[in-house]
Amino acid sequence: MKKTLLALLALSLCLPVMAQDKPKQVTTDFSANWHQWRGPLANGLAPKGDPPVRWNESTNIKWKVAIPGTGSATPIVWGNQVFLVSAIKTDRKPKEIAGQPPGIKSALFGPCNH
Repeated sequence: MKKTLLALLALSLCLPVMAQDKPKQVTTDFSANWHQWRGPLANGLAPKGDPPVRWNESTNIKWKVAIPGTGSATPIVWGNQVFLVSAIKTDRKPKEIAGQPPGIKSALFGPCNH
């Protein structure tokens, strides 16, 4: 009983502090973001975009950073965040999957029987 009362007291002290933290607004407006290959409409156009018509190393560049590894996936832009995929060579070997024939490195397509 004492533990329950202490827990309720601690919770009642924390709730006002937790109520002050407002959750961040998450946009669901897909047309305002670049979330897939070739843009929101998959046609290479950004209906709500306003890109610069000229840029170079010093003009119309907000930030620049070197990305390690290589990649060929489209960047995803959502709000003020940019998501990238990059492959970095390591010495790690793929794990063997039980029941899979030797030489098959992915379980995505199942065993190869030819």
